Amino acid sequence: MVFFVLLAGCTPDPAELGVSLVEPATANAQYFHGNCFAGFSVGVGLRIRETRGIEVVISRLAYRVRDRGTGQVLADESLDGRSLEERYGGSARLVRAGETKTFPLAAISSERPEGPLAVQGEIEGMDENEQRVFAAFDLPAELTVNDPGPPAGGACSGPSGSPFGPH
Repeated sequence: MVFFVLLAGCTPDPAELGVSLVEPATANAQYFHGNCFAGFSVGVGLRIRETRGIEVVISRLAYRVRDRGTGQVLADESLDGRSLEERYGGSARLVRAGETKTFPLAAISSERPEGPLAVQGEIEGMDENEQRVFAAFDLPAELTVNDPGPPAGGACSGPSGSPFGPH
């Protein structure tokens, strides 16, 4: 009986998640009707890696993407388990032992981003041993801005290619 009590008292360490970014983050100018400026589509990959060899099911991913150059918050979101599956697919919540998942984070900016970006947030989940897993992150990302300018011709007039003025 003493042997059983000793085993019951030994709880393995919980899983651990390492978080990093796929760099560089990108901002791509978006045009509609040929040459009408619509804003910038900003994207960065959030990489989550399980580091202790224990499977994890994510119950919440919250993140904020901020342009450090302009101070503008580009995205601020909290996704529960259902939202993660709806956005990223049915197996999005599961991070297998020792494996890595990448979640593409996207935002729209009406202004030209300057960068670098700050990606901050937290991840909550439960490991296969029914232990709570939590990871907070505050990560920098270099930003590459792609803006070749508006194509010639289209529905918008003016030198900027936008009825709303230069971008």
